[in-house]
Amino acid sequence: MKQLEEVLKGFGWESYEVKAYCTLVKHGASKIKDLSFRSKVPEGKIYSVMSQLEKRGAVIKSGKRPQKYDAQNPRYLLEQEQNQLREKCGLALAGVEQAWELRNEKMEETEKVWQITGISGIFSEIRKLLETNCTSIIISAHDLEWLTSKDIDRIKKCISRGVAINVVTLNGSNTSIIHQLVDAGISVRITNNQPMNFYIFNNKVIIWICGNYEIASIIADEKMAAVLEKEFNNMFEKGLKPGSDILAT
Repeated sequence: MKQLEEVLKGFGWESYEVKAYCTLVKHGASKIKDLSFRSKVPEGKIYSVMSQLEKRGAVIKSGKRPQKYDAQNPRYLLEQEQNQLREKCGLALAGVEQAWELRNEKMEETEKVWQITGISGIFSEIRKLLETNCTSIIISAHDLEWLTSKDIDRIKKCISRGVAINVVTLNGSNTSIIHQLVDAGISVRITNNQPMNFYIFNNKVIIWICGNYEIASIIADEKMAAVLEKEFNNMFEKGLKPGSDILAT
């Protein structure tokens, strides 16, 4: 069961979703209050969690009063998640193909591209850039969990210097952090479609994060940044503002 939990988290599931689904796999069909007790998902959260699992096609409902939930076959579910991931990867590749071609044609790798590994190294580099005299910052991130109170202060200082900061993040990201960013004067949009993981500083310096923050490429190229900014603006326009119903899931 532990392996299943790790795989589902790797697909981007929230912790409560994983707990609820795996509890159903282990114990079978359950009434929602029993499921809340067994999975340790708070009663105040369990209904929204189950609604999200229904959208994923991960659970089956039966009966009326009391209504029960059961897990969708894990094999079917994992195949479905894999297919969705392949589709997202295909869309991501289509979106950055032009940027990659520009990279190969225009960039001398030894001078304009370098790599950093590990979460601490990646976020250390982002923090350094936040403290430079940049004029604009674009953040396209799966989540914002890495932001600490000190990072929020760094961002507030950027805003006080007149730096334009726009953010797109995945629905389910830490709502407390999102609201802190909004309160600081940052334009944030929420999306249900997993965004690419990148940061752009001064319309030129890109930190492109691969996988689950294992490695990142730092690329200094205005043309490539412009292509990514176009993709970002498209996501931003389609995203919803914090406080919309999207955050209720």
